[in-house]
Amino acid sequence: MGAVILLFGAASALGFGVWDFVTLLGMSILDFFDFLTNSLMMPVAALATCLLVTRVAGLDRIIEEVEQSSEFRRKKMYCFFMKYMAPVCIVIILLSSVASVLRRISI
Repeated sequence: MGAVILLFGAASALGFGVWDFVTLLGMSILDFFDFLTNSLMMPVAALATCLLVTRVAGLDRIIEEVEQSSEFRRKKMYCFFMKYMAPVCIVIILLSSVASVLRRISI
């Protein structure tokens, strides 16, 4: 793991110096790592969180947890959003990020 961290850290550090000629998908190394983490990994993690909450943990457990400290008035709206709206919106964000990098759309 240390070698992987050293490799990626060195690539990031040298991206605007010695390795400024290296490009990945038309981006400098640092810009590519920024795209990878912010535009790909964050939406994938958010989608995985939605799936974890709805499928693995279960919405009933989450609602019970919230109701331990206060009244949860918007249960149905929360369930609808977590099951349907959030995953759709996250997938749209992910696809638009990828399409932007591939020059299919301009954001």
